[in-house]
Amino acid sequence: MEKIKKILQIPALCCASAIFVILLIALIIMSSQSYTHGTYVGEETIFGAKIKIEMNLKNNNNAVASITTVTGENSEFEENEMKYKVADGVFFTSSDNGENYTSIGKIDAYKISVSESGYSMTLTNKGATTARTVLIVFMVIFGAAAVASATYTVINKIKRY
Repeated sequence: MEKIKKILQIPALCCASAIFVILLIALIIMSSQSYTHGTYVGEETIFGAKIKIEMNLKNNNNAVASITTVTGENSEFEENEMKYKVADGVFFTSSDNGENYTSIGKIDAYKISVSESGYSMTLTNKGATTARTVLIVFMVIFGAAAVASATYTVINKIKRY
């Protein structure tokens, strides 16, 4: 029982605090990226037509945009390959192999905000959003463990004196 009490004091506090700091650093690095590779997905209903856009950003500045439009019983699917680049939080695409780039909207690690012709749509990167949520949950768990260990250590020292 004494071994468990010793482990619950300083070693548990150090481990929980170290893991908390590592998770915090990972969250900061992930959030500070200008964008995240992967698939951004968004859905909107405009004039009774349901539009779903998937933008898959790959490592080599190639993107695949899939647009599905459902109107009543009719469904249309269109897929385009294009080049992309990101500059100062603005997302640019080029359908002519990188010759002329057009601004699509703003981008960050979790979403692309597209606005065109008075309509706006937000495409969300589900993988990055899930990773952020998991990091925050584990930060809360290890932060609580560090606080509990510190409290136990302080109470144990007060009882000794």
